Amino acid sequence: MSDSQGRGHAAAARLQAAAEEMLTEVHRLPAELLTWQPAPDVWSVMDILCHVEEFVPYWTRQATAAIQHPDVAWGRDHTDKDRLAAVTGTATRALADVERNIRASVRESADVLRRMSDASLDIEAP
Repeated sequence: MSDSQGRGHAAAARLQAAAEEMLTEVHRLPAELLTWQPAPDVWSVMDILCHVEEFVPYWTRQATAAIQHPDVAWGRDHTDKDRLAAVTGTATRALADVERNIRASVRESADVLRRMSDASLDIEAP
């Protein structure tokens, strides 16, 4: 890897590979399993996909904000309203739409990661 292609490029490649692997596995499942909830407190595959659809852009924005303002606290907890909204009513979502959104957000996040320097990735914020 050249000096201009540091950890941001490696992170972008890992993100894209993980998304592709996940989506490939989803396509191997029978369609009826996508919305099956194995227990009341366990997410369905579609719940998980919708969560991924929401959290990739969320955490990309959070990382960018932490780099720009390392003195400001960042993150969220499990009660975040946007996080909860993303996993509500997922059984009515179309896999093709969710998959398209995941691919788009992963592509955008990977682009952001590639632009991050190793020094930026070393920044710590509360």
